[in-house]
Formats: sequence, structure tokens, C-alpha cells
Amino acid sequence: MIIDLDRLSRRARAAVDDYLGSAPHRRGPLAGFDPRGAASRIAESWWDPASDRIFVPRAVGWGWDLNAGAIAVRLGLIEPDAEDVPFSNTPDAAFRAAAGVPVALAGAVVAHYLVRGRSLPERLPAHWSLTGVPDRFVSKRRAAAGDLAMALIPALVAVRAGRTTSADRSAGDSIPADYSIPGDHSTSRAGALAGASMIAAVAAVQTVVRSLPEGRRPWVPLALLAAPGAASGGVLLGLAWLGRNAEIRRDLGGAR
Repeated sequence: MIIDLDRLSRRARAAVDDYLGSAPHRRGPLAGFDPRGAASRIAESWWDPASDRIFVPRAVGWGWDLNAGAIAVRLGLIEPDAEDVPFSNTPDAAFRAAAGVPVALAGAVVAHYLVRGRSLPERLPAHWSLTGVPDRFVSKRRAAAGDLAMALIPALVAVRAGRTTSADRSAGDSIPADYSIPGDHSTSRAGALAGASMIAAVAAVQTVVRSLPEGRRPWVPLALLAAPGAASGGVLLGLAWLGRNAEIRRDLGGAR
């Protein structure tokens, strides 16, 4: 929907101007160091099926991220124009279901330390070489605290993102609901869920790998990279699929 700025209040108009004016900065080379809008940047960077770029500027920090949307298009999992605005039609129920991914991963980490904590060695690996050999160790207590925090904090973020609805966003906005930025809130929710899933996946894989007997395992670095990408990419793909289906149902209903 096109926003008619003349019909907005001064406060609402200022909010729209601020959003539109910040967009180039958010996508600029230093955007990854700006905490504002980080969740939206994650979704926009990690899921852009309309772009054919696989590597995109990193959403948080410096470097490059993988555009899971472009990869999904190349694999034939989704169309490049699946939605007019990604996640704008994704149902609230889908966001709540997606929150279950980091929550389940956090539950697995907690269960692991409850069941196996006493039997684990007093020193656990904290880093692995490219060949999968542990080359740095920490105490079991420190390892457990790190893994639990890395799993539980994202789970809490995911629960909050899953429970927040579009109605909640509009109620607290200075912009009337009819004139809100299309997909902005949904993009933020998708980014928060994808980021939470990625971090929780790192915690889960790291927890399992720590408990293995010492030895050379070349698959460890790959697992630490692939599992987080699969978790976050899977969440974004699922949300996009459901959003596409909802958009099709809406368009077909309007055509009747």
C-alpha cells in the first residue's frame, strides 16, 4: 500500500521518514555494526530470493553472509518472486511454530547436561582445528554455562518473537495500522527467529561434540558450520513457504 504522507500526523510522518531514510544506511558497509534493526537486516540478508547473489554483506558484524533465499531458488525450493514482500503474509501461527526450533534445541542442551553432566570430564574442548582436533579446553562448568546461555537466551528471544503479533505491533506504533510499512514487523520477526535458531544450533552441536572422546574428527568444523545454516535457512524457508501459500489463498479469494 502506498503511504499518503499528507494524511498522517506529524509524529507518524516523522516515523516514516526516519524508516525510509535509514534504509540505505542499514544496507551500507557499516550496517552490521548498528544494533538498530538488526533482526530485520538478518532476514533481508539471509532471505532475498529475488536476488541472485549468494554472498551478501553481513547483517551483524563485518564480512559476508549466505543468501539462503538465492540458494533455495537455485535448488528449486521456492520461486524468486514467491511473495511481493517476504514474510508479509506469513500467518502468526507459523511464527509461533518456528519458535519451536530454538526452543527444542535449547531443551536438548539442557537435557544433555542434566543426564550426562556428572559423567563428563572436568575439562571439555572449547575449540577445534580445521582437521577436527580439539586444540583448546575449558572447565566443564564454564563449558556448560556457555552452552546453556547460548541455547536459552535465543530460545527466550524466539518465544517473544513468536508470540508477538502484527496487531501488537500496530497497537504500539505511532503510525496507524493502515499505513504501516508492509512486511516490516514480519521481517523483524523472521530475522529474530532465524538468528535465534542459528545460535541455538551452534550451542546444540557444540554440546554434543564436546562430549565425544578426544580424537581427530574432520567432520566437526563442517558440522559447526552446516547445522546453524540449516536451522536458520530451514526456518526462513518454512516461513516463506507458508507466506506464499497464504498470499495465494488471499489472491484466489479476492478473485472470486
